[in-house]
Amino acid sequence: MIKRIALIVNPGAGRAYPILHTVNRILTARGIDWDIFVTKNSGEAFHLAEKAVKQKVDAVAVYGGDGTVIEAASGLLFSEVPLVILPGGTGNVFASELRIPSDPGAALEHLLTSEPDIRKIDVGQFDNQHFILRASFGFEAVMMKKAPRTAKDNLGKFAYLISVLKALPATRESEYQLTVDGRTEILSGLSCVIANSGNLGIPGLSLLPGIQVDDGVLDAIIIKRPGMDILQADETDLNSKLMEHRQGREITVRIKPAPQDIQIDGELITNQAELRTRVTAGALRVIVGKPEE
Repeated sequence: MIKRIALIVNPGAGRAYPILHTVNRILTARGIDWDIFVTKNSGEAFHLAEKAVKQKVDAVAVYGGDGTVIEAASGLLFSEVPLVILPGGTGNVFASELRIPSDPGAALEHLLTSEPDIRKIDVGQFDNQHFILRASFGFEAVMMKKAPRTAKDNLGKFAYLISVLKALPATRESEYQLTVDGRTEILSGLSCVIANSGNLGIPGLSLLPGIQVDDGVLDAIIIKRPGMDILQADETDLNSKLMEHRQGREITVRIKPAPQDIQIDGELITNQAELRTRVTAGALRVIVGKPEE
C-alpha cells in the first residue's frame, strides 16, 4: 500500500500543467500523504530522491522531462523505493518506454487506481554517471547540441525535428574501436549508440526491435547511414548495410577522430575520446501500473 509519496517537481519542465492542483485532488481523495520538493538547479532531483529514501517514503513521484526523471531515478538506485513518473517534459521517452499515459493526471490515476505493478529496470553506468535510455557519440550528440532548451520550450517536439535536419549535414563518419565483454573490433559509421532502451519517444518507432530495459544487457549499435533508410530496411539490411548490432554487459567505445561530444540521456558531455559503460540489472524499481482489462 502506498501511503506516503514525495513529489519532486521541475518548474522548468517543457510543458505548462496545473500539476499541484491535480496531485492534491488525486492523492487527497485516496488518503495518501504527500510532500512536494521543487528543483531549482541541475542535480537537485538526485539529492531530493536520496533524501526521500532516508525518510522511508513509499514512493517518489517526479514531474518533469527525461532529464529530471533520470536524475531522481539515480537517487533511488538499489533501494526499495519505487519511482512514479508524471510526464512533464518535451520528449518523455522513458514514460513512453513504460507505456505510461502522456497526461500527468491520467498517469497518476493509472498508476494508483489498481494494485501497482513494480517493474525492475536495468541501468547503464558511464564513469560515476548513470543512464536509463542511452549514451552515444556522433549523430545523436550533434542533434542534442542543436536543440537548445529555448528551442524546446518554444517549439516542443518540433525542436527535435529541426535539430535532426541540422545534424545530418554536420555529422561526419568516425572510426569506433568497440570492445564488448572483452572482444574488440573496429567499425565505422556516423554514430555509435550504447542503448538500454530503444524507444525514440514516438509510438511504434524504436531504435532497433527487441531492445529491452530489463534484459540484463546493453546494446551497442553502429549506425552507418541515417534517416528514413533505417526505418524502411529489413532485418538483413539492419545487421549489415545500415548498422551493426552487438550486446553485452560491459561495452567500451574509443573514437577517432577524438575528442568528440557524447550525449547521455539527453545531456551533452563535451570533449570525450572514450565511452566506457556497464549494466547493472534490475537496479531501479518503477511503478508502471496494470493494463486495463
